[in-house]
Amino acid sequence: TDSRRRHFMKLLTTLIVLIVCTHTSAQETISTKRDVDAEVQRIDQDSRLKSVTFSIQAMKKVLHYIEYNYLADENGYSKITRQFSRSNDTTRQTFYLKKGELIFVTEQIVSYCTERNKTDSIAWSGDFYFSKGKLFDHVTLGHGKSELDTWNPEQEMLSAFNESKNDIARHKE
Repeated sequence: TDSRRRHFMKLLTTLIVLIVCTHTSAQETISTKRDVDAEVQRIDQDSRLKSVTFSIQAMKKVLHYIEYNYLADENGYSKITRQFSRSNDTTRQTFYLKKGELIFVTEQIVSYCTERNKTDSIAWSGDFYFSKGKLFDHVTLGHGKSELDTWNPEQEMLSAFNESKNDIARHKE
């Protein structure tokens, strides 16, 4: 019975440790998401940020223009928004930064279908939370690219963010 008791106590201790670790990890994620949401709200309400708007021709095979707006202070960018249309889709991406580090991306894609003088649209959107260059949470709504097995949201958002920074640098030259 001593052996059973020790085995039971080890099992119970392991279970308690697992529950505490899982609970702590879940709280950190919620706390981090909450912190990101608070920082996004702070950036959106900061009237001291300088706004710059411009449009450039995209460097892709398909000819289109990208409209940019970014907010900056003496420490760099806080928010970068870009919008472009390709075929029947209009895409709007907004990148939020804290001390130069990407913390949040929101993306909206509206697809337009025209048939017999009627225009209809389908919308897809996503919110992407980043910490230290890694995606730690995301939520998507609607039918779109998130339904594809090959979709990699972290890679796609980081690529779009880097492309935006490169476009801004190109525009400043």
